[in-house]
Parts: sequence; C-alpha cells; structure tokens
Amino acid sequence: MAMLSNLTRAGLCCLSVVFIIGGIVSIALARGRVHEHKVEDYQDSVAQWKLASNRFQGMKQVSLSLKGSEASQTMVLKHTTGPNPLASNEDAYELPDYEASWYEAGEADLVGTEKEFLPPATWSNLENISAMARWGQLAYFLLAVDGSSLEIGPVPLVRSMAHYEPEGVYDRCADKEGIHTLSGVCWVYSRLSRLCVQIKEDGDSGWQLARRIPDRNFSYGCTYRGEKGKWEAAEYSTVPIVRKGRFSLAPNESADFEDFTVEVRSAQDPWFQAIELTHGSMSFGMTSLEENVLGIILIVMGGVFCLANITASCAMRRMHDDDPFSPRARQRQRVGKGRADAKQRRRQRELDAETIGMRYAVEPQQEPSIAEEDIAEEEEEVESPARA
Repeated sequence: MAMLSNLTRAGLCCLSVVFIIGGIVSIALARGRVHEHKVEDYQDSVAQWKLASNRFQGMKQVSLSLKGSEASQTMVLKHTTGPNPLASNEDAYELPDYEASWYEAGEADLVGTEKEFLPPATWSNLENISAMARWGQLAYFLLAVDGSSLEIGPVPLVRSMAHYEPEGVYDRCADKEGIHTLSGVCWVYSRLSRLCVQIKEDGDSGWQLARRIPDRNFSYGCTYRGEKGKWEAAEYSTVPIVRKGRFSLAPNESADFEDFTVEVRSAQDPWFQAIELTHGSMSFGMTSLEENVLGIILIVMGGVFCLANITASCAMRRMHDDDPFSPRARQRQRVGKGRADAKQRRRQRELDAETIGMRYAVEPQQEPSIAEEDIAEEEEEVESPARA
C-alpha cells in the first residue's frame, strides 16, 4: 500500500467521494418510494380495466375502410384476447395479473371485391416533409366502432427517413438497407405494415380516438417513441434496396402491402399505463429497501477506499521520513542544529558557580622564569662594585 503512486491515491480519493455521494443519493431516493408509487398506480389501472373491459369487449362492430377510395373493400376486426404482457417482467411478482384484449385484422379479413386493401404506391413521387423525412402517397382511414366513425390520418403509405452515418469502416448504411449520399446522410426506405390506435368511450359522444397527450392530435397510436409524447399509430417495414446499374441504388418501384395488419386497443389497457410509468423501459426500478441497501453498501465502500488512501498516505510519509536525504529529514537536521547552537549560547551566557564573588580577586603571583633570574643576578653583579 505504501508503494501506491500519487495518481493511484488520487483515484482512490475520487472513488471514495463518488461512492459516498452515490450512497447518500440512493438513500435520499429511497425516501421517495418511487417504485412503490408506480406499482400502486399500475394496480389502480388494472382495477379500472377490469371494470371497463366488459364494455370494450362487448363492441359488436369494429371495421376499417379507406376514406375516399372507389373500391368497396372493408377490413373487419375481430376480438382477440391474450395473456398478460407483463407476465415475464422482472417485477411480475408484485404486479396484478389481467387478461389483455384487443381487436385486430389482416388482409385475410377483407370484405369486398378487391384483393388488396391498400392501393399500390411508389417512391417516385416522394415529397420533402423536413430535411430528414420524405413522404409518399397519403392515406386516410375511417374506423367504425359501434356507430362511431373515427378518421385516422394522414398516414404515408411509403416514406424515406434519413440519418447521419460516418464514412469508412463505421458506415452501417448498407446493413440498414439504406442509400448513403455524398452529404453523409443515409436514406432508408420503408412501407406501411401495421396500424394500431387507442380508443376510449366519451359518454354520449360514443367512441373517440384516445390522445395520450391532449395537445397532440396524432398521439393516439400504440407505439411509444420517447418521453416527448410520440405515440405513433403507423409502423413501417424497411424495403430492400435494388442495384440499378453499376453505381446506382434505388428502392423497389412499387410497395407490397400483403402483410398489412390493423389493431384497435382500449386506452385503459394497463399495458399503456405501464409504458407511461416506466417511460418505455418496462422497468419499475428498485424498491426502497433495495435503494437503502445499495446506499449503505456504497457508503461503506467509499469509507474503505478513503481508509485505504489515508493508510497509503501515512505509509508514504513514514517512508520519506526515514530517508536521510529527504527534504523533511534535512529540515529536521537544520532545526536540531539550531536548537543545539541556541542551547550552547545560553550556557555560555550563564556564570559558572565556582567563580561567583571572585570577579575582583587578584591574580596569584607567578614564579620567575630562568631568564628573569639570570637578568637579576647580572644586575646585582653590576651594583656590587659600585658599592665597594
């Protein structure tokens, strides 16, 4: 642990902070009980469906026709039931069970002289709807439900949608059956394959198209396309691209609608409520207990990483302190030397106890040296004759 680099210790510090913050956030989210509220709302929708399903299942006439068509073909929808679509969901153990119900029809359910329900359509007359969308021939449908006539449309029978694709090895336009233009846009051609709408009963007005978002007129579809309220009624199938010439690609000249199907569902179907509650993910999230446990685990892991970082830092500091050439060791040496010099100076300023009171004492006489004795004898010899 003492050999961890500064980068590793910085990473441990960041991980500990992230884990601790994540744990606090998880515990805070657990107090909101989001999962439990979603489950309760779904349970309420199932209870309402069981009360209203009899009226929906008892409809006697559900048919679809093409508005403005000279042909007399009509597609009669039949009542169909199926198992709970959330039976295989991860939260199925706490979700109530119910029987799904809807009306559907295909080309085999046509009533009329024509063999095909939809008219032929081509991609030769596509019109620009936006920079990334082109529509072909438009169709308007009339849905008859127990005396109520509901208009659906306009719905393009064929269309071309564009998206950007990178050049080179990351180009997936060919895998998506598209045509890559020089501007970096991949155009994918498709045809109408399914039409699914939601309906609801509106008192004396009878059956109406159920708009999931009030301010969006075409939000009565069954296909959820994100949180921005894109409930689409029409679904499309990609049309393969045909090579024309050596360097030319183009879609088929005409579209085939033999597999076209129609579905009518009730807006009170719990399936749509589950889609809105989960924003299309069909996952109700973690329970409050799971979020609390996750929060505690994250906080503990953050504490462990923080403790490991502190331990590594202390070990690294001790290792540097043991090095005599490290800056801290040199600083300690300078501080110790300064303290020793200061102590020695204080001792020099202090008086020795043996010399107290002897400041004015006379220095003891010293015995004369040999040279001084010789000089004294010569002086005596000089003075002795003079006396005589």
